[in-house]
Amino acid sequence: MGKQRPYLAITEQVWALYDAVPAGVRPAILLGAHAGLRLAEAAALRVEDVDFATGVVSPARQWLDEPLKSDASRTPISIPTEMAHLLAQAIQLGDGRFRPATSGATPLDRGRSSARSVLAARRRD
Repeated sequence: MGKQRPYLAITEQVWALYDAVPAGVRPAILLGAHAGLRLAEAAALRVEDVDFATGVVSPARQWLDEPLKSDASRTPISIPTEMAHLLAQAIQLGDGRFRPATSGATPLDRGRSSARSVLAARRRD
């Protein structure tokens, strides 16, 4: 099996993904693009994982309450003040706790599907 090649999205692609996904998934897109979090890590962030005053994110789990993939994933990450404000606003979209859906497609699933569609369309252009 070959080594995975890194892919860096350009600014326009990041914002296209941001616009294509449901509002509750948008912070995860920005955390991935600007702070290096995996989508599953960003989607599972809890209020207690973010120090809003200092702008530090400390991932503890990933989506569906799975353990983080590596010890490096536990490293606290500084984020810009604007992103800390965005995360604080995102809390209003839910109750601030991790709650997986019990059936059907989750907002994260729909966001992934939308993001893949946007990327595929951009690659064809």
